[in-house]
Amino acid sequence: MSRIKDWLVKNKILMTGVIIVLLIHLIVMIVNQFSPFGDFLYARGDNQNQLSSYIEEFKRKLIAGESLNYSFGVLAGVDFYQVLIYSIFNLNLIPFVFVPKEMFVTFMNLGLVLHSLLMYLTMRLYITNREFGKRADKNSLVSIIFPIIYAFLPTVLNLCMYYPYLLCMVILPMVILGLERYTLNKGWRLYFISLITMILANYYIGLMSCLFIVLYYFTLRFDSFKYFFRKSIKIIALSFVAVAISSFAIIPSAYFILTESDIINSVGSDLFFTNYLDVLLTASWGISPALGGKGLDQFWNCNLYASMIVPLLCVYYFFDNKIERITRIKKLIVIVIYMMSLDTSYLNYFFHLMHFPRGIYNRHLIFLLFFLIILAQESFVSINEKLKKDTIIKLVISCLFVTLVLVSTLSVCEESAERICVLVSVILLIAYLIVIILKKKLKKKKVWTVIIFILCMLDVFTNYLRMFEVKTMDITKQESIKEIENVVEGLTKNQYDYVSYNNDQFKADLGMLLGYPTHSGYCSQTRANYLRAIAQLGVFSDGSSNVVDKGYNDFLNSILGRKYIINPKVVNISSNTLIIEDNDKISNQYQTIKDYNTVELYENTKMLSPVIVADSELDDYKEICSRKSPDGYISGYSDIVQANNALCEGLSGVSDIMSEVSSDAVILQTSNCEAYLNDEYVVVNKSTAEENGVYDKTKNSIVLVKIKAPCDGQYNSCISINYDLGYYKKGDDIIVPIELTPASFGDSGTWIQDVMITVIDNDKWEAAYSKLRERQINITDSTDNTIIGTIDAKKDSLVFTTIPYSEMWNIYVDDVLVKTEAVNESFLAFHVTKGNHKVQIEYKPKLVVESIVISVLFAIVAIWMIFYYRKGMYCFWLEK
Repeated sequence: MSRIKDWLVKNKILMTGVIIVLLIHLIVMIVNQFSPFGDFLYARGDNQNQLSSYIEEFKRKLIAGESLNYSFGVLAGVDFYQVLIYSIFNLNLIPFVFVPKEMFVTFMNLGLVLHSLLMYLTMRLYITNREFGKRADKNSLVSIIFPIIYAFLPTVLNLCMYYPYLLCMVILPMVILGLERYTLNKGWRLYFISLITMILANYYIGLMSCLFIVLYYFTLRFDSFKYFFRKSIKIIALSFVAVAISSFAIIPSAYFILTESDIINSVGSDLFFTNYLDVLLTASWGISPALGGKGLDQFWNCNLYASMIVPLLCVYYFFDNKIERITRIKKLIVIVIYMMSLDTSYLNYFFHLMHFPRGIYNRHLIFLLFFLIILAQESFVSINEKLKKDTIIKLVISCLFVTLVLVSTLSVCEESAERICVLVSVILLIAYLIVIILKKKLKKKKVWTVIIFILCMLDVFTNYLRMFEVKTMDITKQESIKEIENVVEGLTKNQYDYVSYNNDQFKADLGMLLGYPTHSGYCSQTRANYLRAIAQLGVFSDGSSNVVDKGYNDFLNSILGRKYIINPKVVNISSNTLIIEDNDKISNQYQTIKDYNTVELYENTKMLSPVIVADSELDDYKEICSRKSPDGYISGYSDIVQANNALCEGLSGVSDIMSEVSSDAVILQTSNCEAYLNDEYVVVNKSTAEENGVYDKTKNSIVLVKIKAPCDGQYNSCISINYDLGYYKKGDDIIVPIELTPASFGDSGTWIQDVMITVIDNDKWEAAYSKLRERQINITDSTDNTIIGTIDAKKDSLVFTTIPYSEMWNIYVDDVLVKTEAVNESFLAFHVTKGNHKVQIEYKPKLVVESIVISVLFAIVAIWMIFYYRKGMYCFWLEK
């Protein structure tokens, strides 16, 4: 016991930081009711919404002895190997395989806290042992301040939605420390082993770290060009071996992206990333991007720098003449390159490893933040050593510069909350400056550090309050129809402002329940072809778990396998008024599973097989879908109707199943806006509503429109709130809500929405369904990467599948491998001759075996290098 007491006394500064990190997390978890203190996840995103499903699928596959190559149980089918190497095979996610499903949320929340704590420890280890720049004293508060700032970087913590990334951020300080030690001939193992671990933790962020390592390497000091050249050759060799060990992940993914994914062509001058001003705005304690960029919106809209002392001291760093000028110039170049990458499409694309980030933007920003923190720490130590008059002058200039930048943002801040954030940031900066200057007046020199420490902790905590806004329901409640009912039942407990398909929280928590039986593809590689496929039919995705049904209808629901339908019965248009009450017009195609006060849950009873013999070559469908907008989606509602009709006619021979409804509309009611009708458009004026005091930017705006049904049929809305309107007879009144988010208005203050819905002719749909049911494949056997069955073709025909096209599908007709094709580059298809045929469809990933062999070979090389040198024997290209 005495030894423990002595150790705690000796390491009281270290333990103080540990306690602070745990205390802040504890407060956030209790207030937000995060598990184990409630039923919520710490942060949400693709990973949390989907990871549980994939791990459960992985467990099931292992128990059943099924192939890990593919899964029909997720999405419309995904390359499951891609999921494994991106997530489950990562070092910090392997334990999740052994965690019971009911403990999954708690385990993930505690894992996030653990990663944050480890980030604190590794950053502290780095700044107290760094080989270049000024070290922090282990027993000073400096060794607490900057590691805590790093541990609570909101940008990093919000990346917990991509859980595999977190371990990379834990290891990053060790990689850089190892790099510095290597360049000073203090050994190469720390760099080598930490880089291997980082890439294995997540090859995507790991490879991004390699780009940062290259940039950081050039900021280091070398005595001569010969020395620099010799060390560079060896560091390249070490890095190559480290990267090659992850060949099992990198090579198959690279092949998939280069040969099959649409993301390879996604970069272009029309792409608009977070711009410079957005970065400066978000540096002000959570200011929202204001100039129309994609920005860091919603729950990851956080202060990029975590503490305002970081930008203040970073500016001072470049005034500090105690630091060699060439070093300052090289580090400034690194910052400029990263800042440019935030605003330049092609450079951003390059930093994302030839990939446009669909969800979290500027993931490589985490390396810039790490870089800025260590520069700020070096400035802090430099000031602490000796505070001169010229130091004070430079600090004042630095504070004025950063303050000017913040104050300039006031001109674009539209909300009072944003202006308050700017003022808070300015006050903090001035407070920091005053305390630093007063150091010369303080008799006890350590007092100023304590005051700065208190200010920093206040700054970090107030910044971290953003996390109080992040809530996600228990994702394990989305695993089965019984658990889906529990999720829907949660909607009746006032956990949402209103229930609609356009509510971001509603969509994100329910994931793909709005469209498909399970969640969306795990990462861009696995979902790229799927997104392209459904886009051809007017079904749009925001790139994560959400699907916007711009063209869903009974026909598509059956073809694409939409099993569960959630239909809102009641939508709040204001605090006291309700709309869409008791919609009893839902299609007879669906069977009611459960009825709640606000929503109804239905099951589609007419799901079709993924393999159907088509009536034609679908030429009309291909021609229509080829007329798509620059972003890759078919353009306009008319194209959606034409594409669906062409697909239905090509598959079943039934034409004109779907039509666009054009009818006079009447505005019944508006909320948080003022609107009028112009021909078939609803025009909403924000400015008029503001003048009349009926507009609140923090709330969504809704316009309630009524139209007359022009014919009998099944109606679907294709605007804003998209859902099954139900069956109506000619002349019936149809209530259509149009929901407008604040971003929809734009700078002009006016927003125009076409009042358009579609109708399915029930008689034609029944005729088409009858024919399609007869032409389905008769499945005799199936696994998660194979379908075996028989089909009967009345003539030489095209066989159409709703499986996303991939070169990795092998199709055998009567045991003979046949050529496959992509229907409009999206759906897998093949030809058969007249008659009855045995069909086998099998998925075989390419280059997996070869890449695993490469990984094993280089792992052996790495082990040989480490132990061969340890025994004192000389390796010809490594220093003894």
